[in-house]
Amino acid sequence: AAAAAAAAAAARGYGGGLLQPYAFGPINDYYPWGQCTWYVASLRTVTWMANANGWFPDAVNQGYSTGMTPEAGAIVVWGPGHGYSALYGHVAYVVAVNGPNSFTVDEANYYDIPGQVDQRRVNTLSDVEGFIY
Repeated sequence: AAAAAAAAAAARGYGGGLLQPYAFGPINDYYPWGQCTWYVASLRTVTWMANANGWFPDAVNQGYSTGMTPEAGAIVVWGPGHGYSALYGHVAYVVAVNGPNSFTVDEANYYDIPGQVDQRRVNTLSDVEGFIY
């Protein structure tokens, strides 16, 4: 299933590979194990409890610096649909910037496999709600 999802992502213009299974960062968090929110909150301190689609407005409301320019170390937030969860959206951690509209992320559960962490290159800002710096 993961290979099929990776092939589908590559066909959409994304490329990348799987990272260590069940990888996570140094921060303990209270998000559900294996979800995208769980993984990103293990890499960055997150002071809110929301589904992915609530992260950007919550960050804005709490005074975090936000914008539409990818930066290494930022959290990227996508809204629901368009290849992401139809209900909850998606979040990922930006590990590299390749150009003004292209960046590389580490993320969990993108391929609908809880706990599976992957890295992929994103070549568009389409559907990005914003970046949390």
